[in-house]
Amino acid sequence: MLHDSDVVLVPGEDFGFHAKDRYMRLSYATAYHRLEEAVQRLGAFFVQ
Repeated sequence: MLHDSDVVLVPGEDFGFHAKDRYMRLSYATAYHRLEEAVQRLGAFFVQ
């Protein structure tokens, strides 16, 4: 995903055991415009 969209997500399993295979974690500790861009990139990645 990093190479295709320049966005990194962390597997949910790193943060607990409840439905760990169904979730991904991401940090939103950045500027709002960067979050908007990341969401657009992720959307394009998952549409492929």
